[in-house]
Amino acid sequence: MPQFKGSEVISAPRQAVWDFLTDPQKVGGCVPGLKSLQVVDSDHFNAEVQVGIGILRGTVKVKYEVVEKVPPERIAMRMDGSGVGSKALINATVELKEAQQGTQLDWVADVTVSGTLAGLGARYLNDIAFKTVSDIFKCTKEKLSK
Repeated sequence: MPQFKGSEVISAPRQAVWDFLTDPQKVGGCVPGLKSLQVVDSDHFNAEVQVGIGILRGTVKVKYEVVEKVPPERIAMRMDGSGVGSKALINATVELKEAQQGTQLDWVADVTVSGTLAGLGARYLNDIAFKTVSDIFKCTKEKLSK
């Protein structure tokens, strides 16, 4: 199970970053390829995401769940997806710290993929997984830094 890490400095107060990350409509809008979003409650939502990897194209259904909240410092989430003949599980943790320029967002994600997508090759798949998770937090930075 590969583990990915990243960091962003967001020029917004920590509470604003926390509020964004814990609002399913806002953070859902940062999911690459989002086709639809159904909010169950503040800690659960379901999404359909369009993916395109090489010749594989299709829709992945994702169930998102917040598994831990320590406002406004830490949030842990689980994303369980299936589609395109594959399954993916992402467990991610985000830590928010006060920073001179606003908020330091540090994230760690463990990703497990099985099925057709797993056959693409670990290096290629790892690059895609890292980019997807990283893009969510880069989008968060862009939306909050305006």
